[in-house]
Amino acid sequence: MKGSSICTTWICLGKWGEDLALGEFHFKTEQWHTLTQHIRVNDMNESNGVLKVWIDGKKRLDRNNIRFRGQPTALIDSFYFSTFHGGNSAEWGPKTNSSAYFDNFIISSTPLINENLNKRQ
Repeated sequence: MKGSSICTTWICLGKWGEDLALGEFHFKTEQWHTLTQHIRVNDMNESNGVLKVWIDGKKRLDRNNIRFRGQPTALIDSFYFSTFHGGNSAEWGPKTNSSAYFDNFIISSTPLINENLNKRQ
């Protein structure tokens, strides 16, 4: 995270909020990747929300202490997708022209990952 921040391997607390890093992972160019997320909102007045992320079948993030909401009516009711690079100045943007392709989005209320087998079902 650029600018002033407090970082560990997994979390950066900075001026613009909390970044949840995926360790030392970087997407490889010219290769398709599968990204799977499991999200469960927190109970009211609790920091027990869940966020799990797998990339190409390998778990990269496993958090169960997140406070996503502070109101009982704030539920997961939509899907937001962004390729924002972060920051608030040109230095955060790509250094060269770039493109990315996205395909086969699936939104499910049942797990797409079997954690006991650690592979896609």
